[in-house]
Amino acid sequence: MNLLMKKGTLAYEMMDLSGHWWQMWRHKATSCPPVKYHYGPHPSQYLLAFVPSGTAHLDKPLAFFFNGGAWQFGSPEMFRAQARFFLENGFAVILPSYRKLPGHSFLHIRADLTKLLEWTRTWMEQGGWSEPSLLLSGMSAGGHLAAHMGLDTAALAEAGYQPRDIKGLLLCGAPLDLRAMPDSLILRRLAGPRDGDLFAQANPVNLLSPDTSIPVLCLHGDHDGLVPLESARSFMEKAHSATASPARIEVIAHGTHLDAGRWSYKRDGYRELIVGWLGDKVTR
Repeated sequence: MNLLMKKGTLAYEMMDLSGHWWQMWRHKATSCPPVKYHYGPHPSQYLLAFVPSGTAHLDKPLAFFFNGGAWQFGSPEMFRAQARFFLENGFAVILPSYRKLPGHSFLHIRADLTKLLEWTRTWMEQGGWSEPSLLLSGMSAGGHLAAHMGLDTAALAEAGYQPRDIKGLLLCGAPLDLRAMPDSLILRRLAGPRDGDLFAQANPVNLLSPDTSIPVLCLHGDHDGLVPLESARSFMEKAHSATASPARIEVIAHGTHLDAGRWSYKRDGYRELIVGWLGDKVTR
């Protein structure tokens, strides 16, 4: 086999992508049709909300899932398999969109996260939730955004939340310490030069503090060809050593980037791990 096509390379990840998309498409059907809402005037400022019938979901956090796509590709419509997973486990789900690269930077994306929080709080109050509690999750770039939404205490307060309202972070193949990411045009478009203020602001690891108490589950392959394992490991080491958060990293042996997201359609041990974590850490 060509060395470029081995696990741990960009070429391998690109080759694997079509099969992954096909599996997600096959597993997208749910008995709960989504409702599309706009939370801002830009065409990309919208979300799909999946709300199961009945009231059982009102006793659980509202689940967010941010899609991957390097902050510039992908859409909520492509990730309905993840919505199906959360619905099957009793959660209402939001799949959000946001303004993307290259026309927008992290500053615009961060503003969209705050707008999402503000819109969601009002929507949950109108929908009958007793409290605006959230479970935040995402794949790849989406995991980066989920971490930002949950850990930026100033932005949470601006939108009317307390840190205790964030019940869990599920982060899959996510760039959680941008310093461990290789230099790329995409990263520069997102956060500017590595020594700049925007880069520091965009880096989720900088949001961890001794007061952080949110349960975190991180899944990451040790042969990830897009997001180095060190990016997640560095974040989780700080979460373990400097915070009160019950944080766990599950390293997928021989796992690629996409292996961190196959739980959405593959009934294996990692899916069982997430289901158990949801019951033990998030909804107990």
